[in-house]
Amino acid sequence: MANLMATATCTAYRAVIEGSGERVDQATLRARVGFLAELCQDLTVRLLAARWTETDLDTLAAGIDAQGE
Repeated sequence: MANLMATATCTAYRAVIEGSGERVDQATLRARVGFLAELCQDLTVRLLAARWTETDLDTLAAGIDAQGE
């Protein structure tokens, strides 16, 4: 199986705490964005591992569905 990687870029210059309107400093913003990026990566890896097995991919490549058609 080939390894694939998807990327999305963005730039965050500032953030505000929604409830209070208080500005978030750059270090906190970086930490929060990093946490969310790691969380998304972990969830994606788990989802793909559970749903896209080598057997599933072989079945798709063969062009045959679960009913053998």
